[in-house]
Amino acid sequence: MSAATIRITFLAVLVGLGGAYAVRSYLTPQQKPKQQQTVTVPLAALDIPAGRTVRLGDIALTPMSRSQLKKISPKNGYIMMDPQQIIGRTLRQPLQRGQPFSTTSLYPEGLGPDVVSMLEPGYRAVTLRMEDPGDYTLLPGYMVDVLFRHNPQPGSTSAALPEMTITLLQGVKVLSVRRLGSDPLPAGQVQGVAPAPSDDPVLVTLAVTLEQASVLHHVQGRGELRLVPRAANDVDISGYQKKVTLEEILDLGRPSPLTMFRTDIYRGTQLETKVFNGLGQLVQQTVNNPPSTPAIQSGAAGAGAGGGGGGGGG
Repeated sequence: MSAATIRITFLAVLVGLGGAYAVRSYLTPQQKPKQQQTVTVPLAALDIPAGRTVRLGDIALTPMSRSQLKKISPKNGYIMMDPQQIIGRTLRQPLQRGQPFSTTSLYPEGLGPDVVSMLEPGYRAVTLRMEDPGDYTLLPGYMVDVLFRHNPQPGSTSAALPEMTITLLQGVKVLSVRRLGSDPLPAGQVQGVAPAPSDDPVLVTLAVTLEQASVLHHVQGRGELRLVPRAANDVDISGYQKKVTLEEILDLGRPSPLTMFRTDIYRGTQLETKVFNGLGQLVQQTVNNPPSTPAIQSGAAGAGAGGGGGGGGG
């Protein structure tokens, strides 16, 4: 066999193999590349502060691959994959947007932070009974100013003081809010306490210093307290009235005698005294009955005198 024949035969074999491969490739269906398996993971849809009760709107369901899920897994605890196990529970620690909900970042179901655990060193928890919380929605975690309005009460020691509204405390944190006879609202709860279709008073717990607690104690029952929410980033707390008595808190000192006037009414031997303040309000009323003096019998007195004279004559 000549060399030319061998070359032609080899070339024919190559062409045949190429054609067979082309026919096979055409007849064989193309296999699609395998898609990476994903899972749906509940992530924080926004920055959520600690103490907040998780709601449906706080959760963003995000598809993730196994490798992506492994990267965001916490060092302690496990990622919670079922949103129904997350909704309604309270955060133990803050979450940033895009972070997963783990078993260690949430309080056990039905539990949450208590008032004592929310206090910072040096602070006390004081609960105020608010008959009229105001026309606003008050939530735990709010920063508020405490206003006090003094209402003079007739017959009381503070009746001579005029009506006045002052700012007692500034930048006080609200720890707990609940209506009387209901469960407390945890921090971050959406539901407010006012306005609401209820006439029940509201119990508001504030975080205050010991000195601030003393101020609130001295004004309780002597006027009206009102809480005014302020911006969370407003850190200008210039102070409060560092007083302990009502007169000092109002910065009026003791009532001036010039603002008082008295009337004396005599009815026979009876003296009735009424004291009014500068507003014409009755402050004090007394009735004095002078003790009766026994009458001296003139006959007995004359007999005594005569006996004495007779003795002198004897």
